[in-house]
Amino acid sequence: MDFCQDTYSTCFSFLSEDTAKNIFNYLETRTFESGEKLSPLFCFVVSGALDVRREVKTGGISRAHALARIGVGSFVGEGVLLDKSESFCTIVAVEATSVVTMSKKQFEDFLFEYPSTGCLFLKKLLTNVHQRLGNSSARLAHVL
Repeated sequence: MDFCQDTYSTCFSFLSEDTAKNIFNYLETRTFESGEKLSPLFCFVVSGALDVRREVKTGGISRAHALARIGVGSFVGEGVLLDKSESFCTIVAVEATSVVTMSKKQFEDFLFEYPSTGCLFLKKLLTNVHQRLGNSSARLAHVL
């Protein structure tokens, strides 16, 4: 994917523009319609929104519970970059949504080619995951 100023300012402003240009060779753009499920993938939301849902069975009845809404500039699916384990949730577009994706192979190639930028990228991912876990813990403590 060629460098795109809008995608940079929306998703990668934590990097300098010159540094961010390194990552664009490893990204692909995809679009999803409202209600469309995303196969397990890592992506940053460029426009639109995604819901993270988990199927829960209670008394033999399955219901999808919304765990989070992922908006513009946020990411989802970071586990895909780490291992091949099955995802514990479903990602669904709640409106027409455009994302930039990176496969596990693209991620590994990116880290090998640009380790310094990769460290900054990983720091951003870890910071966001840490914040999400903190928010989840606070919600859980409130319920208990």
